[in-house]
Amino acid sequence: MTAAASGNSATSSSGAVTTTNATDLLFGANMVQTSTTGPGTGFTSRMLTSPDGDIAEDEMVTATGSYSATAPLTSGQWIMQMAAFRTPAGGTGAPTVSSVSPNSGSTAGGTAVTITGRTSPREPR
Repeated sequence: MTAAASGNSATSSSGAVTTTNATDLLFGANMVQTSTTGPGTGFTSRMLTSPDGDIAEDEMVTATGSYSATAPLTSGQWIMQMAAFRTPAGGTGAPTVSSVSPNSGSTAGGTAVTITGRTSPREPR
């Protein structure tokens, strides 16, 4: 599932997706005209580019529902996108994002992005 939006304000927002899996990994990223000041509520910042001020962030959800990626910024134009990734069923825990590459690309889009990470075993109940 994916969502994307653009605007001109002090908060970038991807728009909403409705998850159907209780343990989805949400990955959001923005490109801004000004500078992002940090991750949105519930999200962890994985990369904040310099000098561009674009962010890559993620959140592991624990319930199905409607979610969107947000990030506060110095007011200005922005584009925000989010994708929800279903985690494997049984035997694995929450995925962890360790890197995102590259950390820059053309403003026209079209740059392939690699997200690297791993899953860890579930803790015993």
